[in-house]
Amino acid sequence: QSQGNHAQALDYYQDSLRIAKETGDKSLIGDALGNIGSVYWAEGNHTKSAEYFQSCLAIKEEMNDKSGIALTLNYLGNISALQGNHNQALAHYRKSLSISEEIGREATVAETLRIIADLFYSQGNYTQALELANRAAAIARQIGSPGDLWEARMTASKAHRSLNQPDQAREASVEAIDSIEKLRRQVAGGEQEKQRFFESKTSPYY
Repeated sequence: QSQGNHAQALDYYQDSLRIAKETGDKSLIGDALGNIGSVYWAEGNHTKSAEYFQSCLAIKEEMNDKSGIALTLNYLGNISALQGNHNQALAHYRKSLSISEEIGREATVAETLRIIADLFYSQGNYTQALELANRAAAIARQIGSPGDLWEARMTASKAHRSLNQPDQAREASVEAIDSIEKLRRQVAGGEQEKQRFFESKTSPYY
């Protein structure tokens, strides 16, 4: 999935869901539902994505799986944002952030801060977007997460440009590129897999 091979990822996740249902393992059922929802999200099928995430959230809440709840709320927030319901999206994100901070899930804290920063950026609130993006980047550096780091720095770069700060924007874009290159060296497979991985990560270079 992280390399952009959605069809193959979906096949594996569907197999996982089938086996989880056969064994009656609710935790694995919830994970599989969420993973399938994430593939549909990546493909742009937000209606099906929302269906799977709502099912996933119900199971995670039933099990009091706080980490799973936080991750699922972020996806539901993304869907709400795309539908233009920014208040609902922000409510999902803030609930996710509160849960992640409570349980010390730093990777999800970084991701959620960056997502909220993107939302503020889209609303023209560049200063607050930059503040949250910088917080997300600091956590990503601390935990060694290049995936979270490049996205946070790209959001910061956009905010710097909108605030007429080109030098800082360039610096942020360069750090984003460095993180992507680090990830690209880890891609499994051949040239096609590397190209597929890179397709969604070209914005810092431009």
